[in-house]
Amino acid sequence: MELKSLVNYKSANTSLKLIAIISLVVSLLFSSVVYFFSWKKLQESKQMIYILDASGKAYLANEKGLDVNTRVFEYESHVKYFYKLWYEFDEFSYQRNIDEALNFVGACGRELYNEYKEQDLGNILKSKNITASVQIKEVKIDITTTPITGYIKGTQTIKRLGSLQTRNMNCTFEIHDVDRSRQNPHGCIIENWKVVDNSIVQDSDKK
Repeated sequence: MELKSLVNYKSANTSLKLIAIISLVVSLLFSSVVYFFSWKKLQESKQMIYILDASGKAYLANEKGLDVNTRVFEYESHVKYFYKLWYEFDEFSYQRNIDEALNFVGACGRELYNEYKEQDLGNILKSKNITASVQIKEVKIDITTTPITGYIKGTQTIKRLGSLQTRNMNCTFEIHDVDRSRQNPHGCIIENWKVVDNSIVQDSDKK
């Protein structure tokens, strides 16, 4: 009986050692796998550059650091589209353009619209058969400021029967990020829009 108990004890002890060894090997293998994938992720992250803009959002860049901040391009597109809607129209497109442009601006949009209404611009376009067109020359966005700021340089040409007038339409503005929507796919709004140069470039009568 004692011999049988001793054999069972040795067998159990051997099994425990085997289980311990297997557990240790599995643990080492698991640790090695975790270490390998962690090391791989670390190496990949070293090849990535993130740019933090003034609004606190991070954008992935490549190591060359150029062609990286696509958000700036969205800001530029947003501003250009608003500019064309707000300053390029005729009697038929005026109200439609204004309504769409108001989706791209914040509180300053109502102030700008009130200026048009005070001038009774809608009726002037109809009565004098006026057509306004624009040419954008330059857009600059500074993402290092808080809020983001910028300016746009261009001209607006007013055509009416017998006359043509071209004036500068250079403006400064701020940009604030908002949620994207169908009406505002760029996910930003313009604030503090100001015309800083409205001087006449060309003023002539057609004879």
